[in-house]
Amino acid sequence: MENIRKHLLFLILILFALNPALAQNKVELALQKMDDQYPQEKIYLRFTKENFVAGEQVWLKALVFEKNTPSVISTSLHLVLYNESKQQVSKRFIPLYNGEGQTNIQLPDSLPEGIYYLRAYTEWMQNFDESFQYMRALKVYNPKSPKKLIADTNAAWTAEAYPEGGNFIEGFNTKIAVRLHSAGKLPESWSGYVIEKSKPSEQISSFQSLDPNIGFFYLIPEKNQQYELIVEDKSGRKQTIGLPQVAESGIYMQVNNGKTFIHYSIRNKNRTEPVKSCIIIGTINNTIVYKANAKIDESGIAATIPTQQAETGVLQLTLFDSSFHILAKRLCFINNSKASNLPFPLSLGSFNKSPRSQVEMNMNADTTIDHYNILVLDGNSADDTGDEDLYSNLWLSSEFPAGSIQRPASYFRKGANASALDALLISEKWLRFDWDKILNDQFPEIKFKPQTYISWRGTALANNQPAANIELNLIFKFSDSSYSFQQIQTDANGNFDLTQMEFEDKVMVYYKDNNKNSNKKNLTLKFESLNPETPYLSALPSHGYKLVPRIANEVAEPSVERALQARDNFRATEAKIQNLDPILVKGRKKTPTEILNEQLSTPMYRRNNEIVFDLVNDNKSAVNYQNILQYLSGRVAGMVVRRVGGDWIAYLRGAQANIFVNETVMDIGVVSTIPVSDIAMVKVTRGVFTGTSGGDLQSIDVGNTGAGGGGAILIYLHKGNTRPPVAGSLTGMNYSLITGFDKSAEFPNPDYNDPTQKPDKKDTRDVLYWNPYWYSSESQAEPIKFFNNDEAKSFRVILIGFPRTGGVPVLYSEILQ
Repeated sequence: MENIRKHLLFLILILFALNPALAQNKVELALQKMDDQYPQEKIYLRFTKENFVAGEQVWLKALVFEKNTPSVISTSLHLVLYNESKQQVSKRFIPLYNGEGQTNIQLPDSLPEGIYYLRAYTEWMQNFDESFQYMRALKVYNPKSPKKLIADTNAAWTAEAYPEGGNFIEGFNTKIAVRLHSAGKLPESWSGYVIEKSKPSEQISSFQSLDPNIGFFYLIPEKNQQYELIVEDKSGRKQTIGLPQVAESGIYMQVNNGKTFIHYSIRNKNRTEPVKSCIIIGTINNTIVYKANAKIDESGIAATIPTQQAETGVLQLTLFDSSFHILAKRLCFINNSKASNLPFPLSLGSFNKSPRSQVEMNMNADTTIDHYNILVLDGNSADDTGDEDLYSNLWLSSEFPAGSIQRPASYFRKGANASALDALLISEKWLRFDWDKILNDQFPEIKFKPQTYISWRGTALANNQPAANIELNLIFKFSDSSYSFQQIQTDANGNFDLTQMEFEDKVMVYYKDNNKNSNKKNLTLKFESLNPETPYLSALPSHGYKLVPRIANEVAEPSVERALQARDNFRATEAKIQNLDPILVKGRKKTPTEILNEQLSTPMYRRNNEIVFDLVNDNKSAVNYQNILQYLSGRVAGMVVRRVGGDWIAYLRGAQANIFVNETVMDIGVVSTIPVSDIAMVKVTRGVFTGTSGGDLQSIDVGNTGAGGGGAILIYLHKGNTRPPVAGSLTGMNYSLITGFDKSAEFPNPDYNDPTQKPDKKDTRDVLYWNPYWYSSESQAEPIKFFNNDEAKSFRVILIGFPRTGGVPVLYSEILQ
């Protein structure tokens, strides 16, 4: 985080060095307040597929960012699936760990064919414009539906023209971006030309589109002329639009966006009032990265901004006069991403190209990457979610209202035309904040404060009146029939809060007044969630498809037939397993320790090389030791435990181990005070380890990166579902229900070494392997293994790698064969 902030400030420091007189002004103070008190999150969902069939599972990985780094603002995420009538089909509520989460959504068999929308938002995002929440159109096919989905290639489109800088001034050679919008698919190619209205037969300027979204041309407007733009697609459809009225005076801004610099020039044309003490502000992610003072006369000014140290993203250049009125503005893009130059880290190992054979892939050792999200598709599959990717979402489409840009990923692929992205940004408006509002101290109203995981507000009522200032015993019965006990005190209004809870499914909360002499009668508890859900008020974005009547006995598309076959194979396999002898099924289940590890630790804190001590099912003698470090001494190779200054300190291969308690960095002195009876599990991991620091939740590197290796000891205290059942019966006690996170299923990566998992029919899976959290190890000796379908001869592999030090993940996509 600090390195990124240093890069952001680099350009500002250059300007200060050139002009020490520059000081914070009204603009900077307003933006600083916006940045400090109103940070804004962005969401990206990585799906295993782009197209689905009714009855399938939608598998996804959720990433939440604040600026270009994983967000630590929110620890939970709401997902809602809508149909085109904005009726809710399904919803999920999932935890986030350092900005990451994963889940699956079951599509009903009866779901009609059509477009469905998956919305994702955090509670914090509800304080801002909902158009910046994540919204993705999903195509769902169902051959049993009376209507089928086809691309709407004949939909009407509209064109708009946008002069660079926002002004169209006499005598200046102005770059004009032309933008197409449509509720359907935009034409792949289109063109246009300019005429003067009184001379319609004379073309002044012409151009060809750069992509379906955008094109541009240059024009030197003349005084008292009225210009029109005629745009035409390949099918002959035309639209005529008027260009803005030519101004005789104003401010002209022109930008040249190079690879390592941005050059801008600003000129003053015939303004009656002098333009003194102008301020030029450049912002990325709502943070100032450039500022300069200038006096703009007839000769104008020009400057070059070096961008090598700037963070990647949309740069907003804004020119203010001395009264902080906007004179001109321009959006452009700074791309300092080195991702395209990184070698692909995965190589194909064992693969004999025979049906259902086991495939092995080897990951290159990389000490900078903590873990990967891995997706492997049949190489012949066209379904690779190619219209959107991590980079296009993070740097472009998430910065503008949902659905406004078609195929945003095309601007970040190899060979992309940088001129197209530059022209596109001339046609966009920055809506993350409004300069006029924040300069007048009008900031968003904060109605929703982010909760830490799950929070509930309880109200105790006795005889339908608030039960003030009483002590209650609460017993939580979890879905696995385990229990947890807690005492709480109500306030003067009978309220109490249950916060920072992590559990799945429903929990029964039994309650009892702790005062034996209490005369409270008819005690009841009511609960209100502090993780609110909100309806989506805006219109759903356009999607480019339409439904038409299905012809009787019409054969479905091959890709749909493949997906249906894969769905049915999975169901048949599940049915086989359920009908197996219980003894055989038992042998296939996870061990109690594996289950405990999944219950207590988050995916971010699991490693391939970890040593797990299960104090719930095994290692019960640990309670006889004074502290947990003494118990571990002699049980972990390379670990030495010594007493130093009254504290017990553990060393792994000569380096002091870092201690985590419930995945929070903990001072070594605290560990000795934790009763071993309160500890459910301990994990020991060697090498570099990244974690979070207490209440600040800042990403830190707590490992020893030197040759000594070092490592971490992770201590997990008992939660409600790890303690033994409470004595006595709860019969007769009142209870209320509260709900937790939705439980995610495990992706069905089949094991064809097990005959019960082999499908009887053709294996047509497009998604061959999916792992939301694959952790790096020191040697990367353990290959990634999966089983091929019946046809694939090559594999499309899409990786997202998460650096140990945080920051922008790296994205890879490659065909291996």
